[in-house]
Amino acid sequence: MEETVVYLIRHSEAMALNNYLIDEEEQVINEKRPLSVRGEEIAKQVSNWDELKEIDYLYTSNYVRAISSAKYIAFNNDIEINYDKRLGERLVGSKGNMGISDFEKMQGKDFDYKFYGGESLNEVNKRMSTFLKEILNKYKGKKIAIVTHGTSMVSLFINWCEVGYNFDGRLILDFMGQNIYDGDIEPMQVYKLCFNELKLLSIEKLKRN
Repeated sequence: MEETVVYLIRHSEAMALNNYLIDEEEQVINEKRPLSVRGEEIAKQVSNWDELKEIDYLYTSNYVRAISSAKYIAFNNDIEINYDKRLGERLVGSKGNMGISDFEKMQGKDFDYKFYGGESLNEVNKRMSTFLKEILNKYKGKKIAIVTHGTSMVSLFINWCEVGYNFDGRLILDFMGQNIYDGDIEPMQVYKLCFNELKLLSIEKLKRN
């Protein structure tokens, strides 16, 4: 059986832009956020893992923090970065006065919930799933690293996981009895997914020292 291995990676820690007083749309600001100094160090450290050596193909979203996280993997494997907008973070849209935490809880309970100009988890799932299917059909038996965003990863995991909620009402996800998402994903978290054709065989949440 020829397995295809996909390393699904959340970008590293981004820099806070608390005093960013430039007149730009919130989405543009979000896409331009760079990594923090600590984020650069984390990305560099994780890229040196044995698991992320001999990567055949590397994809990332068009967000600056994702590209900046992927560059170390590209350098270590002497491969190019491929960019795809479908790997971008969920579009929030016009959330008004609702806090982001409450918004995320609402989306976790109703996968069709969204604001005007934004995306639901089901919509993010659709673009992420379409991308993944294309990659699995194109690169059978290869090792592929994909640097994306936390909510985008969660939306994809919904395809295979049992859905639950923690005491705070936040979404949690289990795969074959093992928790892979407990309401948060740390910077540069790596998940190893093994496929036979389009069938998912396993998900492993790799530990960062």
